[in-house]
Amino acid sequence: MTVTLTSGAQIRRGGVFQSAASQSAVTTTATQTLPIVTDIVTMDGPTGAISNFLTLADGSEGQELMLVYNSTGTGGGSTASSGDIHVTPANMAFMNSITFRKPNQYCRLRFMNSNWHIMERTTWEEAVDGGDGTASGGAAPVTVDSQVLTRSTGTDQAWTLADGLYEGQEYFMTAIGGTCVRTVTPNSMFAHTAVRMDFTSTQGTIPRWARLKWLQNGWHLVSPLTLTATSISNISDAIVE
Repeated sequence: MTVTLTSGAQIRRGGVFQSAASQSAVTTTATQTLPIVTDIVTMDGPTGAISNFLTLADGSEGQELMLVYNSTGTGGGSTASSGDIHVTPANMAFMNSITFRKPNQYCRLRFMNSNWHIMERTTWEEAVDGGDGTASGGAAPVTVDSQVLTRSTGTDQAWTLADGLYEGQEYFMTAIGGTCVRTVTPNSMFAHTAVRMDFTSTQGTIPRWARLKWLQNGWHLVSPLTLTATSISNISDAIVE
């Protein structure tokens, strides 16, 4: 008996990729569409100080897709205008986008329950306060891995942090330089009410950071301090309140 398949979604079995496609770099910021009819898509990064913006349509139930920043790309950026690849799925669980900054970064996705789910990745999603460091506060996004607070002078920053999106979610906050005090108040937090980061101590401009983890309906402070390799006295004062 001979069985011939003439259509339908491709499904990967046994860890072997059956087909691949490539996405060439473009010289403008015009949005491109990623192919979803193969198992793996390699993406060339932009060679100039721009970013490539890509969209990803919904897949079929159970479909897996591997996205790889091709080693021929130059990348090297960290914002939406400095050489990154930004992929925005039409529907995605817990996050809104995937950002590739360096060649050989990858992300393995599976489409389940009408959403793309991240199964494995070497990417990192980062948000900068107000995009340019001028915001005086607001709601910190929980759909990213980290929030960078860069405002250096002026009005102190007051941020709120919503509940985590799933059990075990980790969230990283960093404050960089200046005299501005940054206070982050989570909606639900275990044992504390807020995290305060300032630069008024003798430690000067050492970045302050705090790592939080969402467990049992509350944010837990995992690591509130920064240490340097030179001296134990150089402890940054990320203060819990």
